[in-house]
Amino acid sequence: MLGIVGEAPGPILTLRLDIGLDGLRLPTLPPDIIAMLPQHIAISPVVTGVNAQAVTAILLNATTPGVNRQALMMQAMALLGQGGIEAGVQRLSVVLGPTRIVGHGVVRLIGGGKIAGTARIIATGFDALVQQVKQDPKAAKALPGLLLVRGLAKADGKRLVWLVSRHPDGKLLVNGVDMSAMAGGKH
Repeated sequence: MLGIVGEAPGPILTLRLDIGLDGLRLPTLPPDIIAMLPQHIAISPVVTGVNAQAVTAILLNATTPGVNRQALMMQAMALLGQGGIEAGVQRLSVVLGPTRIVGHGVVRLIGGGKIAGTARIIATGFDALVQQVKQDPKAAKALPGLLLVRGLAKADGKRLVWLVSRHPDGKLLVNGVDMSAMAGGKH
């Protein structure tokens, strides 16, 4: 499934994609790896807050023969640097073996090179996935990452929840735990 929605009822452009994959099959991979592929992925990224007139001018100039591509890139970067642009995921849904993951989030370009954002991710069946990986020696490389992610989760009944926030000062929090040093930001 692929859908594209774009609108600019005023001076601001909003663009949303709907992308979905079901029954992903890659027959050239070994069967044990195929078993670890997601059975379902759906994602709806969205970008808004972009000046429609400025984007149109940049795109039209890009089709001009002999155009200075570096100048166009600088114009695009200047547009991003003004702030007010939001990029996010309205909907994320993944089925990976026994695990179901849903989420959404947004990143805001504030201007001056600063960004902020939030995300909420919820998983069910995550512990069953960890057990499945533990039993498969070929998947063992994924275990440390899964255990780290699991350790950052907050339990909510049978669900695991990750609340992620990125502050303009560079601080990155996952369920209140400062991950800035691991992510290369301030701490």
